[in-house]
Amino acid sequence: MGKPLNVLCLPFPFIRNPYVPDSFLRLDAFQRQFTIICSGVMRLPEEAPRVGYYQVTGAYEVGHAGLIEDAIVLCISWFEELHAYPKLSAAESFDPRTVEVYYTRSEACIRGALICESADVQRVLSGVVGPSEIVWRRPCRTTDEACALEARIQALLAQANEDMPAEAYDSAQLASLKATELKGFLVSPRWREPVLKALDDTGVTCCTY
Repeated sequence: MGKPLNVLCLPFPFIRNPYVPDSFLRLDAFQRQFTIICSGVMRLPEEAPRVGYYQVTGAYEVGHAGLIEDAIVLCISWFEELHAYPKLSAAESFDPRTVEVYYTRSEACIRGALICESADVQRVLSGVVGPSEIVWRRPCRTTDEACALEARIQALLAQANEDMPAEAYDSAQLASLKATELKGFLVSPRWREPVLKALDDTGVTCCTY
């Protein structure tokens, strides 16, 4: 029988992954397992000969974190800088609307076995950027709550589809926007408890649907 593996003596240190029992992550993978994205609206000047501005949606990567709590703290520390969209000129501006935390694929070593997580990126947490703080969307606590919310979202999308042919564009847009907002309360069942705990531990402001 071989000697037990000393994870601290490897070229790339491994540390315990708090989200998977009896598992380890390489340190560099752990530090990047959550990715934070800021989305909003960019205001760009029209090209000559036109005069004025037009708006488009945009998103950029704020950073990475190893823990959900650390991702929340990073977003709070960056609150005043969220408008600083990379490579904007002096004539352009960015209005941040949401920050979202995603779980990004990593490899976990569970007692000698190499396990790859799902290739699908999973949204873990969503927050609305307000005038003075980020208000975090507290996710559904149970499967029943999630199913009821999904049904509400589908009803809003169906309403939007019905209103478009009738040229009720404002109503369709409002229904579609509300459905998009509600989707922010849906997270993978795997992350419900860790996210709720992180929100409670950090004491941040939250909203419910």
